[in-house]
Amino acid sequence: MLWTSCLSLGLCILAGSLALAFIQGIKKYKIGRLLTPGRIFFLGLGMAIYVLFLPIVRAEIGYDGLEVLLISLIRTISLFFFSSGVTDVMALLPEESQAIHDIYSFLLPVLYLLAPLMSFSLVLSFFKNLSAYNQYVTNFFREGYIFSELNEKSVAMAASLLKNKPKGRFVVFTDVYEQNKDEKNELLERAKVLDAICFKKDITSIEFGLHNLRSELSFFLIGANETKNAEQALQLTKKLKKRKNTHLYVLTAQLEAEIMLADASDYSDPDALKIRRVNEVRSLIYNTLYNDGYEKVFGSAIPAPDGQKEIHAVVLGMGRCGTEMFKALSWLCQMDGYRLRVDGFEQDPLVKSRFHAQYPELMAFSGRTDLEGEVRYTLEIHDPVEIGTAEFEQELLALPRATYVFVALGNDEINVAAALRLRMLYARAGYYPVIQTVVYSTDKKNSLLNARNFKGQPYNIDYIGDTESFYSEEVMLHQELEELAKARHLKWGNEQEFWKYDYYYKSSISSAIHHEMKIKCGIPGADKPPADRTPTEQEAIRVLEHRRWNAYVRSEGYVYSKELGRNDLAKTHNCLVPFGDLSPAEQKKDDD
Repeated sequence: MLWTSCLSLGLCILAGSLALAFIQGIKKYKIGRLLTPGRIFFLGLGMAIYVLFLPIVRAEIGYDGLEVLLISLIRTISLFFFSSGVTDVMALLPEESQAIHDIYSFLLPVLYLLAPLMSFSLVLSFFKNLSAYNQYVTNFFREGYIFSELNEKSVAMAASLLKNKPKGRFVVFTDVYEQNKDEKNELLERAKVLDAICFKKDITSIEFGLHNLRSELSFFLIGANETKNAEQALQLTKKLKKRKNTHLYVLTAQLEAEIMLADASDYSDPDALKIRRVNEVRSLIYNTLYNDGYEKVFGSAIPAPDGQKEIHAVVLGMGRCGTEMFKALSWLCQMDGYRLRVDGFEQDPLVKSRFHAQYPELMAFSGRTDLEGEVRYTLEIHDPVEIGTAEFEQELLALPRATYVFVALGNDEINVAAALRLRMLYARAGYYPVIQTVVYSTDKKNSLLNARNFKGQPYNIDYIGDTESFYSEEVMLHQELEELAKARHLKWGNEQEFWKYDYYYKSSISSAIHHEMKIKCGIPGADKPPADRTPTEQEAIRVLEHRRWNAYVRSEGYVYSKELGRNDLAKTHNCLVPFGDLSPAEQKKDDD
């Protein structure tokens, strides 16, 4: 009876631990990793061996008692350290039950081999982390950049950081598990080339306090799971709150992350932990417009008979990237001397309705020309049509001549194919607009960059968003644009709220971008401080800046309300009116 019970229970424990280890191994959301798959199976294996040894020890000593439990425990522990004597143990197996004898005869050699191998694996894991800690301590006086995962994004970012300042910085990757996968092995090799420190532990489980307090530490929560990034950020703020010269970059666009992390740092202390929420899509679009907006968008505009220049933008794909570009063009192109039209295309039948619901006043002012000192644009999201069909192409070519096209349909292959198709269609129509498309693969971008057809004709398609270019110090930390934005915000606000609230941060970034466009477009007085402008210049810039502000705030979902005034919970604002309807005090705020 004891043999049957212990054998059944031991096999159940083994099977259960294997199942739990497998489930934990495939789970995407793992905070802390206290119970890793290896540890789960190791514990299950130990418990199963102990249970399986009970009847063997009972048969060996010939009686029941506490000694059976203790000797079984000793045998289990010793088995994990290369214990011998498997033949002696097998001699104690019962002869009366052939089934139990056969199963034990098969299990025991396997367990005697597996147990010490598991012990060796865990000991090796311990020494690997110990080695990583040793490397970490040897970089005591250098700037540290610590990543929550080893992935394409983090490796590209780390390479950029080390390229710009190789001797004064070091890189740490956490949650690094060696796997028999080509992609993972390639990433590990690239990490070794960077001389990076690799911890197997989760970023929240490592003690990073063993570092010079005067040296800067920057943490990047850069996993694909944005919820996990935010959760890790909350845990790290508790551990790092008192450490100075520390930055925490959290890749998430989730509203709940903004709310949760807003009060997690003391922004009034210039040396205290600083938390930055990085919206990858918005960063991509804003940096693209800051760097290329004048050349690609304004530079491609075509003259109209009345002396104005016309910008006709087409956005293909109204997902996250396309929607962000559609909204940004609405305020970027509020510019004297230019007229704007933006046409968006999307196959999803609910996109148009969702956009109108989220940004009601942005669309409500489309085509309005009767309000002086208000936005000037025509915005249209077309009814759902499948991209690539004859119906879509007929509708596209029936529009006014395109000057700028942005393609963001989902993945690299679809984006490139659509961009090439558009180049052909527009060439047939006799004009060649700027075409930008999102391509995430750096290798693919580099191979396509100067692509030509068999006649040697260039396709002239601009590829943006590739991993190596986007996940770089310049773009992700965008220090130049950030400093310009902060300087603008400090003219009327304080630094604490600039970093703490996304509303102020994003608004100032957009204002800084537009200011650069004003200067490049030759708006009179834009390159002067407000006090040095003539009255005519000052009035024109104030009106223009208010038009931009109206478009930007509406692109964030705000609507006008005289009764509620400014109510950020309701997203209402009493200043969403034509410039002439503002009080003189409010008009002065538009000095740009």
